[in-house]
Amino acid sequence: MFDPPSVPPTQEEEALIKAVEEGDAVAVQRLIAAGVDVDCQPGYEAPLHLAAMSDDAAIAQLLIDAGACLDGFTAYGSGFDADEELHTPLLLACEHGSEKVAKLLIDAGADIEESTVSGYYIRPLCLAAKQGHAGIVRMLIDAGANLDEPNDVFDGSALCVAVVEGHLEIARMLLDAGAVLRVDDGADSFSALDAAVNHAGPEMVQLLLDAGASPELTTSLATLKLRQMIDAGTVHVV
Repeated sequence: MFDPPSVPPTQEEEALIKAVEEGDAVAVQRLIAAGVDVDCQPGYEAPLHLAAMSDDAAIAQLLIDAGACLDGFTAYGSGFDADEELHTPLLLACEHGSEKVAKLLIDAGADIEESTVSGYYIRPLCLAAKQGHAGIVRMLIDAGANLDEPNDVFDGSALCVAVVEGHLEIARMLLDAGAVLRVDDGADSFSALDAAVNHAGPEMVQLLLDAGASPELTTSLATLKLRQMIDAGTVHVV
């Protein structure tokens, strides 16, 4: 799965990759009609991965209509290394903010819970929240994505990630959709308010308090910081 192709790509496959990279939908359509494999992967990315990164909806639609694999992984980094993250087209769309292609993929049935493989593990909703792509976060929420599943790379849910990154709009969106304020994962417990006090500003802290977050925090340092905000009048606990 992580090995580079053992068979050299054909000229037609290289032409398809080049056409996608150049945004040449006419050439892509011609090569598809000629029978070129739409899932060919002579390098790190297959055609649909490239379309996802560039948010080329026209080419993505051609590839999807031709039966391209919606959830195929690709090596995304300096080489085919088992320690690198491997991404699906939807994960790449979430990372790059490719809203048009993200919508096409979701509507076509791409797996909205598929995480990266190897390296760090992160799902589409958490990745879009981290990157601040509110439009894609909204799409994933509407598609029924799990709001509260912890992600290894951030030790928390999508809400915790949005809080840490300071994405107030996305945090509010997730709360409105029903995201929980604390995620328990075995021995670990992730509090969005802890994350806000330690990493974000008073506005984020106030948002969470207004949403019902308990001011009882998990560390003495976070408790001290919250008390300082309260004493300074920058946040208010009812």
